[in-house]
Amino acid sequence: MRQSGRGDITARDLVTASNTNLGSISYHFGSKDALLDEAAKLVFEEWAQTVASTISADPDTPPARRLARALEMILDDFDAMRPYFLGFIQIVAGSERSPETRKQLTAHYRKQRDTVTTMITESLSDNIDPEDARHLASLLMSVSDGLMLQALIDPDSAPTSRQLTLALGTALKAASV
Repeated sequence: MRQSGRGDITARDLVTASNTNLGSISYHFGSKDALLDEAAKLVFEEWAQTVASTISADPDTPPARRLARALEMILDDFDAMRPYFLGFIQIVAGSERSPETRKQLTAHYRKQRDTVTTMITESLSDNIDPEDARHLASLLMSVSDGLMLQALIDPDSAPTSRQLTLALGTALKAASV
């Protein structure tokens, strides 16, 4: 399939790339946009699971180092993830016009927040209140989304994982004073 923005992809492009027939899109998904939404959702769920697995891979590693690993993954894999991020941004923008897409995005974010909350709770065990873990999960997801936008808009000025790790350390020191 040619490299395109989501809006440039036709149903014929999809059936050519998948070696299926045109009717299979509407039969299984209802529309080309619903198929693209589902594909993007699956990619992001897989990516989020990969980040979560990386963070929780070695429970003996301090939580701050595991968080630094997550930042490295988000930023260091950005070039490979760029097409998916662009697709995701297009889905988010399109959700204003599609209640079904908005519903799917809401479910996706809730599922991801639950995954990240569990990861935080398991990482910090008895040291964090479950409600605080949920708020921290929302913060981390916001940071991830913001990094994605910065890297898309101005990749030369987007912070590196090392810069963010140092900034996070500074913020944690300031918060504990």
